[in-house]
Amino acid sequence: MKPNRTSRFRSIAETLALRNGPAAAAARLLAPLAAACLLVPGAAGASPDALLGDVFAISDVRVDEEAETAAAARETAISTAHRIAFGRLVRRLVLRTQWPRLPDPDAARIAPLVESFTIDSEKTSDVRYLAAMTFRFRRQEVRRLLRSRGIEFAETAARPILVLPILDNAGALALWERPNPWFEAWKALPPSDGLVPIFLPDGSLADIRDLGAGQAVAGDRRPVAALAARYRAVSVLAAVARFRADLRSGRRILEVSLRRFGGGETEEPQIVSLARGQDEDRDTIIARAAREVTARLEEDWKRRTLLRFASRDEIIAHMPLARLADWIAVRRTLGSVAMLRDMQLIAVSRRAAAVRLGFYGTVEQFRLALAQRGIALAGKAGSWTLTAASSRRSGSGRRQ
Repeated sequence: MKPNRTSRFRSIAETLALRNGPAAAAARLLAPLAAACLLVPGAAGASPDALLGDVFAISDVRVDEEAETAAAARETAISTAHRIAFGRLVRRLVLRTQWPRLPDPDAARIAPLVESFTIDSEKTSDVRYLAAMTFRFRRQEVRRLLRSRGIEFAETAARPILVLPILDNAGALALWERPNPWFEAWKALPPSDGLVPIFLPDGSLADIRDLGAGQAVAGDRRPVAALAARYRAVSVLAAVARFRADLRSGRRILEVSLRRFGGGETEEPQIVSLARGQDEDRDTIIARAAREVTARLEEDWKRRTLLRFASRDEIIAHMPLARLADWIAVRRTLGSVAMLRDMQLIAVSRRAAAVRLGFYGTVEQFRLALAQRGIALAGKAGSWTLTAASSRRSGSGRRQ
């Protein structure tokens, strides 16, 4: 009798157990896990969009393995996919400076960290297996692993940032104009796999009408806000790139000025400078600059939202209610905030609720984390108010 799909996945887990001796118990956990994933109707066809905002979900994990048989290739592919997904997850959470300290476990040791995985697509031949998979990891287990190694990490996903790549060519500003190699470099970036999702405007006639490059550079808030509103973006980043000559070395320098608008985070411009390498042409250094800026955004965000388990605080906050369902919705959202340690409802009426919130880190860090989930924390010690902000998610536009 030809084995069904579930039994084949059980054999994969059992094989991992046999191959890894002391890790056998961990690997055996993979068998019922895989079976459960496969028995859920429609699970394998779930859209990756449904996982947006889920920090512990890793999608589009692609594997391509060959072996003496298709079954052996499949086993190897499943094992490889576990390692790829785990690697992507920990690099998402951990600062680059600590990447060398990250563990590199085999699939059997990764299995207990996995809550579920699905096969979104697959192709097989007699000796080859190709697939795209999605993994969902267990937050507490991953936390325990990283903390046991003294590795600092963040879990708070930022709201998507609308990026405006503006090229300053000797004073001639280009945003929507073509050619704009700086805009093209951002379009060519791979989809974001970190905690800071970014996306680009479409460059439609409405975009061109509402905002000019000069207005964005000057920080004209009204047209910037109009563009942001159309894309339902809470935060906008104007990234202005220009070349200049370094008088000391004679080398060409690509200087990128970054300025944020909206989301309560308007900042003074930051400068990122890159020296042009001897073998780099203009397009190559521009592409490198786009990668460097996105990496800088990720690192800065992680530093701001690091989980500081040794630092604990709590507040009592009041929340006005239009209906009881408002509190139920906010409670569900609060439960997804990484910095939240515990919460206790103290009092509730038809018009208001009072809740005690325990959290890791400082009040400002907690406030920032809440804002990413659409909840505003206002006030001061002894008089805090929670307000559920309107749900504003980025709309159309090119996601990176």
